[in-house]
This record gives sequence, C-alpha cells and structure tokens, in this order.
Amino acid sequence: MNATKIFILMLMFFSFFGCNQSKKQFSDDETKLIEEYKLDTELLMELRSYTDSAFRKASGSIDAELGFKDSISYSDFINKKIGGISFNASEDMAFELIQKLRKKFREKGHFIYISEMNSGYSPEEVTILKTDDMFDLIRFEGTNGVNHDIFTEDIIEKLTEWHHAYGLDIVASGFDVVQAYYENTPTDLNKHSEDLYEFCPDIVDQGSGTLEELQLSITRTQQLYLWWD
Repeated sequence: MNATKIFILMLMFFSFFGCNQSKKQFSDDETKLIEEYKLDTELLMELRSYTDSAFRKASGSIDAELGFKDSISYSDFINKKIGGISFNASEDMAFELIQKLRKKFREKGHFIYISEMNSGYSPEEVTILKTDDMFDLIRFEGTNGVNHDIFTEDIIEKLTEWHHAYGLDIVASGFDVVQAYYENTPTDLNKHSEDLYEFCPDIVDQGSGTLEELQLSITRTQQLYLWWD
C-alpha cells in the first residue's frame, strides 16, 4: 500500500473518530426516558445539538388536577399515559428552539413548548410531549384560571373555538398561562380582543392596559397570550 493510500485511510479514520467523539450522546437515564415514552431519537439528537441541558421526566404542573372542573376528565387524560421530557433553557434559547423545531416536531407527533416561564429571573422549562392532540399540552399542565372560575376544560373549549376560526399553534402552556401563534390573523380584531378580554381580563387589566394596545400586540406578534393572576 503506497503512502498516499495510507494517508487517506488515516485521514478517514481520524475524521470518523473525531465526529463520533464530538457528537453529544444521551445519558443512561435520558435513554431510558426516550425509550419509555417512545420519543423520536432523531428529533432529540437534533435538539441535543443545540443544548447540553439534561433531559428529565416531564411532570406537568404540581397541582394540575386542581385545574380540572371534572375529576373524570382528569382521570380520562391520565389513562392516556401521555408523557415526555423536560429540560431547562434561557428565555432566549427556549423561544429560539421552539421557533426552529416546533414544526418538525409536530410533523412527527411531538410537541415542544415552554411549560414554565420565569421572565429571565431563572431558566425557562421546555417540555416535549408525544401526542397528536395539541390540547393535551393544556391537560398535562392543568392550565387554569380558577380565580376567575375558569377551568382546564373551559380553556380547551375556548381555544378549540379560536383554533377552528383562526388556526392556533401552542408554544407555551403552564399552570396559569397559554401562548400560541395565530395561523391566520383575526379579521375582526375589535370583536376578537373583546372576546379575549371577557375570557381573560388580566391580559388587559394587568397587561396591555387597553383593548387598542392588545390589538396592536396581536398585529405585531401574531400571538395569542392568556394569563390569569
């Protein structure tokens, strides 16, 4: 074998070895979670290329059951055995990851979303669930506005109505918050902003301040945001 062939073989060997060494692998615990919930390894390898944050079992909101109006509804959801993983990310990184990956995840029956917002005071929590039903995110977190007699089922009913009207893509769901992108901007923003305010007054009373500012925010961001104090 001449020197040129030996050099090429050595170059191929070290390139292959170097790539494998640099590839970020899953820990044993992470691998068990991925297998337990039958998550797509290829998707998670792509996610791993952006973050070293450890994956852990997604737990949802601690008091998720309290958000449900009907205990049977909660039991029915639990029996579906929906599960996934969570990890921490900075506020900027969390939104960047969701922007880059949400459509690809959704195509493969996974949803990636922010499950805990901390406004930069501490890392955000990002969760991945394997489900074909976007509203399972709301159920998993037990999202509610119980201080306003708004329960998880009520939120799903209202979001379903708006989803049919405009198309929604949920990117955040926590114990008392929902954030989603509109696929189509509401044509009658006056009426829609009134509907939003009636259902979730805190987004104006403790947020935008006026319905006009709420409408401007929707136009600017193309996002629906609900939060109950």
